[in-house]
Amino acid sequence: MNLKEINDFSLPELHTLTASQIAIFYKPIMSKEEVSKLLSKSIKTIETWVRDDEIPYRKKKNSTYFLREEIMEWMDNCA
Repeated sequence: MNLKEINDFSLPELHTLTASQIAIFYKPIMSKEEVSKLLSKSIKTIETWVRDDEIPYRKKKNSTYFLREEIMEWMDNCA
């Protein structure tokens, strides 16, 4: 489920979201798996975007991670 899908929910429908779906929007540091869920894309797609520098990401040693704020801003700029 992506941000647009959440924004399209009316208030009565918001109760149908799971805690993990809602939590992704508040977690400051996200994994590839969480970003893939947020964007409704495969992990392979996220990895390709990282490789091609198409999505904001950070690296620490061999770990790739994403800042929620940067991803949300990137989503807004892509819309």
